[in-house]
Amino acid sequence: MSQTQLSSGQVAHFLEHGYVKIESAFPRNAALRCTQRAFDSLGYDIQDPSTWKLPTARVAPSYFTDIRIAAPSIWSAVCQLLGGVERIARVDDKSWSDFVILNLSNEFGKPWTAPGDYTSGWHKDGQQFRHFLDSPEQGLLGVTLWSDIAPRGGGTYIAPQSVGVVARYLLDRPEGVHPNAFPWDDLMRQCPDRLEITGQAGDAFLLHPFMLHTMSPNPDRKIRAIANPLWVLTEPMQLNRQNYSDYSVIERAILRGLNKSSVDFSPTRARICTPDSSPLPE
Repeated sequence: MSQTQLSSGQVAHFLEHGYVKIESAFPRNAALRCTQRAFDSLGYDIQDPSTWKLPTARVAPSYFTDIRIAAPSIWSAVCQLLGGVERIARVDDKSWSDFVILNLSNEFGKPWTAPGDYTSGWHKDGQQFRHFLDSPEQGLLGVTLWSDIAPRGGGTYIAPQSVGVVARYLLDRPEGVHPNAFPWDDLMRQCPDRLEITGQAGDAFLLHPFMLHTMSPNPDRKIRAIANPLWVLTEPMQLNRQNYSDYSVIERAILRGLNKSSVDFSPTRARICTPDSSPLPE
């Protein structure tokens, strides 16, 4: 599988919508093996939904490897969006795994509902740190598809307009925001555009760290297996660089959402917080 750069159109799409889809980002057979391994670990028959005892499950990884070898197309895109390998923390042989998040029957038997204000669980990731406009703890969020995900098949809901909404909220709060203190409902009302992640096993989505998202219904018991790899920055984002070309794509997306060419931002409170390790709906 070749290592390719994102096209100018894909970069423009990320800047406008906060995400990019990379088709066939890693081998389909490897993705399907991860799904099968997750079912085997749980003691579920992948062909028999009556054995699927839990509607959702997280299956710990059985191995770690180097993303540069396992998924070079994803790694290339991550470097491109974050501004180069030197801005990414912890690049090693444990940067890729077969961790699996299953949504097998969320809201089973109920009518399928499109993402709306009433949809529960909207959030941005990062339960382990206090959130600032320039937070380095989450540079990008990935959604790797271990299974085919059809429409209305449990794919993660995302809110593409949320990058600017979250950026404006954080700009006004230099003291930062505890991960449990965001007014998710109020923020979501400013994001009328919502969509469902779908694709084929082996596809991947890269999301801006300000992307609001949540788990969707899977009332017909379709298999949905994903992972959420995370890339961390070596230092806080810089939103007042001397040369525009030095901004990373994620920094440019924030400035675009703020309708500014630069921002002077300095936290007025320590970045650490009491973490909340509770898993969030993906």
